Amino acid sequence: MILLCRFVNPQFYDLLFKIISFVHINKGRAESVEFERASASSSGHHETHTVTVGREVVLSAGTFGSPQILMLSGVGHKQHLEALKIPVKADLPVGDNLQDHLILLLPVNTNISVGQPPISLFHQLEYKIFGTGPLGSPGAVDAMSFLKSSPKLDLPDVQLSLLEARDPPRSGALMPGFNTDILQTRHTLGKGDGFIIMPTTMQLKSRGTLRLKSRDAQAPPMIDPNFLSEVSDLDAVVKSVRLIEAVLNTEPMKKMNAKLHRHALPGCTDYDFGTDNYWRCFIRHVAATAHHPAGTCKMGPAKDSSAVVDSRLRVKGVQGLRVADTSIMPILVSANTNAPTIMIGEKAADLIKEDNSV
Repeated sequence: MILLCRFVNPQFYDLLFKIISFVHINKGRAESVEFERASASSSGHHETHTVTVGREVVLSAGTFGSPQILMLSGVGHKQHLEALKIPVKADLPVGDNLQDHLILLLPVNTNISVGQPPISLFHQLEYKIFGTGPLGSPGAVDAMSFLKSSPKLDLPDVQLSLLEARDPPRSGALMPGFNTDILQTRHTLGKGDGFIIMPTTMQLKSRGTLRLKSRDAQAPPMIDPNFLSEVSDLDAVVKSVRLIEAVLNTEPMKKMNAKLHRHALPGCTDYDFGTDNYWRCFIRHVAATAHHPAGTCKMGPAKDSSAVVDSRLRVKGVQGLRVADTSIMPILVSANTNAPTIMIGEKAADLIKEDNSV
C-alpha cells in the first residue's frame, strides 16, 4: 500500500515508528506537528522533528491516541489541561464519552465432540486442492449471530459468537487483570467435550473517560472504561446470558446435552448457580472489553456542548485540524468496529477533497 501511494503521489511519505508529541496551534489554527522518531544511531535516543502544515492535519490515532494528542496540543477540558500546565487552545470535552462492548466467555459442556480434528497433511491437501476442510474456516469464530434480548427492541443488542475450542484463552496476556484463582477456575472444566459461547452486550449506557497522565507523549493515558456504572447495563448482560440459556434449550443443543459449565467462581460461592444474583456477581468478576472502544472525540452539531468535532470531522474552534477514526462516533455501533472505521476513513477522504477543492 505504501509503495502504491508513492507511485500515485511521489510526495507521499510514510514515517514508521514515530510518536506524535503535539500539534502546534497558533491563533486558532494548526500550524505544525512535532513528533519524535528513533535516531539513526544505536544510542536509543529519539530525535524531535517538526513538520509545517500545508493545508490541514488529520488525526487518525484511534480512540485512545487521538484524544491524547489533542490534549497534549492544548485541546481538552480547561481544568485538566491547566492542572498539567498545558496552554489551553480550545476548551472541549476531549476524552469523555468513552464507550465499549462487554464480552463474556462461557464454556459449554456437551456429551459429543463438536470440535475439528487435529490438522493433518490430508487437511492441508484438502484445502490446497478444494479450498475446504478445517483450514477453510475463518479462524476467529465458527459461528456468529446478532439477536434481540427482548422482542420489544428495534435492533439486536447481543452478538453471540461460537468457538469450537473447549477452553477459554489460557494466557493471562489475553485476559489481563484476572488473578490466578479466576483464570484457574475458568480453565478447570473437567472431562468431556464442549465449546465456548461468547455473548457481547452492545448498546450499553455506561460512559468512561480518558485523561492525560502527564505531559510526556510517551506516557500512556489514564483510561477509565467505567464499565457497569449504570445498573441497567448489568441487567442487560444478565439478559444476554438468559438468551444463551434459551439457545441451549433448543432441540439441536438438547441432543448433545449442551449445558453451561458450572463455575465455582471465587467471590460468587454465596449465590446459587444460575440465579440472577449469581450472574450479576459472575459478570462483575469476569466481564471484559470486546476491544471496540469509541467516542472520545465525539462528533456533533455546533450547539452540542459534548461534541469535539463537527459533522465534517473538524475540531471545533481550531482551523486546519480534523479527527478521522472511531473516536468520533457519538454512539458506538451495535457491531464490530472494523468496517465502520474504514467507512469513516473513506468519508473523511471525501470531506477533505470537497473542502480543499481537490
